[in-house]
Amino acid sequence: MNRPAWRIALIAGKGGVGKTTTTLNIAAALAERGLRCLVVDCDPQSNLTSALGLDPYASRATVADVMWRRAQANEAITATSYDNLDVMPAHPDMWLVEAQLAPSLDRELNLRDALNDGGVADRYEVIMFDCPTSFGLYTMSALAASQHVLIPLQMSGFAFRGLKEVLRAVATVQNRLNHDLQVLGAVPTFVNRTRFSREMLDVLSSVAPVRAFRTAISQTVKLQETSLVCEPVTSYATSSRAAEEYRSLAAELIAVLEEKSESDVAGDGAPVLEVVSVSSVDGETTPHANGARPLENGHDIAAVSVAFDEHNGELSPVEAEPEPPAAESRGTEDEPVTTEPEPPAAESGGTEGEPEATSVGDDSGSSRPQRSCWSSRTRAPTPP
Repeated sequence: MNRPAWRIALIAGKGGVGKTTTTLNIAAALAERGLRCLVVDCDPQSNLTSALGLDPYASRATVADVMWRRAQANEAITATSYDNLDVMPAHPDMWLVEAQLAPSLDRELNLRDALNDGGVADRYEVIMFDCPTSFGLYTMSALAASQHVLIPLQMSGFAFRGLKEVLRAVATVQNRLNHDLQVLGAVPTFVNRTRFSREMLDVLSSVAPVRAFRTAISQTVKLQETSLVCEPVTSYATSSRAAEEYRSLAAELIAVLEEKSESDVAGDGAPVLEVVSVSSVDGETTPHANGARPLENGHDIAAVSVAFDEHNGELSPVEAEPEPPAAESRGTEDEPVTTEPEPPAAESGGTEGEPEATSVGDDSGSSRPQRSCWSSRTRAPTPP
């Protein structure tokens, strides 16, 4: 490898926007391409750890031990069953560490220093951090250890308004801890076929002060099933639309990162986020993101909230466009999530109102046994 590892923090101002799902599947898609990847689970919910088939309650070194300096980074790295993909796991008790870690000006730098020590970061080409939705110690530590920020953004007004807080957190870290931090852009997630979703995409492209990635992630049944089987969609439903979208997103991400790398080599490094005074609805100052397109009429990030207020005043309740009857094609890999009633569970042995817990649909529409999420891992971590 002739370049430093790309370090990318995925951060969102609202939960449930597909942040962990996006971290997992981008890393899996990059690993498929032969890039050596490390994912760091900085979220005490430990969903990324579980999604890779590891028991978050198991006794092992975690990212919290690294930040507490009770373990070296290489001691906390665990192999997964996927080639080129390792994980630094989390534990549900990690929230205790944030309260116990002695306050200091440099405690947010412990994770960065641990990855640099011993050449751990040199073993990988991509390091991705899955951050919690709060802007506390774990998020700030991940931002301090990263070069880039990627923002999964659900097509909803609340998620767009959370973008403002994300950019403010990035500005704080860039000004105080990590001057090299850059915002790569926002990835539209959970996009469906409704008119509202299309309008939100238009607003993201024209108003939001960050790059909007061209690849949008659809809301599909297969993507939801991956949380049950604890497997990346690129492995679980390899030919599904969701898998292809994440592969496309990974390719677009590489192109953006290479473009930024060439710009940095040429000496055109991105400027520090500037906090500018604005005439906003709440009177607060808000930052512009690196690489942001100029906004018309001098608007800033507050224009996002204003734009959604205007849209919400014009839109009626979300109405989906007519779709084919779901009864004949339920369970296909590219079917969007619907609210059609499920068939009675009694035929499969489940209780009324509960889905069958022993199988999930495969690409052919049939079912296959569900493997345990927390299975053992035998592949060795990526060697030095």
